[in-house]
Amino acid sequence: MTAAEGEVRSTHSRGITRTTPQVVVSTSDCGELLVREGVTRTNTEQIATRFHPLGRYRIEVGAASWHIRHLLQAIRRDPLVYGFEPTS
Repeated sequence: MTAAEGEVRSTHSRGITRTTPQVVVSTSDCGELLVREGVTRTNTEQIATRFHPLGRYRIEVGAASWHIRHLLQAIRRDPLVYGFEPTS
C-alpha cells in the first residue's frame, strides 16, 4: 500500500448530482481500490488513517470485480474493498 486518502466524489447523471464518500487506497501491485462501506462525509479521513502505517495489508475485494479489474480501470472504475487487515 502506498497511500490511503479520504474523499467525497461527485458524479453527475441525467441532471442529478450524487456524492459518494470513500477512501481511495493506492497500491503498487493492485492499482487503486475503494473503501465505501461505512464511510461517511465526516469519517473519511478517520477511516483512511486505519491504513497507517502504510505497508502490507490483506484486502478483500469482490471476485468478479477483481477478475475484470483491467476493464474497470479502462472505464475509470475501481474495485470495492469489503474488508482489510494488516499482515505481519
